[in-house]
Amino acid sequence: MTGMMPSGHTGKLMPKQMYLVDQAHATLDGVELGRPVQLRDNPRIGDVALPARGVLAIGQGVWEILDQAEYERTRSETGGQS
Repeated sequence: MTGMMPSGHTGKLMPKQMYLVDQAHATLDGVELGRPVQLRDNPRIGDVALPARGVLAIGQGVWEILDQAEYERTRSETGGQS
């Protein structure tokens, strides 16, 4: 899955494994958040269409760093070559 994010960054989601979520129970601060459903239309993050039903995906995601200074700082902090 790849496309433009709302921030303007190009992103790639690369699932290695995917599991359909048939049943789940979730609460937040004592408030019931509901049950999994299958939507009529796929939700989107920017240009990237997501699955219409609950899915647990395990894998990787990457986003392009648009700011050159941020890119160079990140490369030096993670041991990459500039």
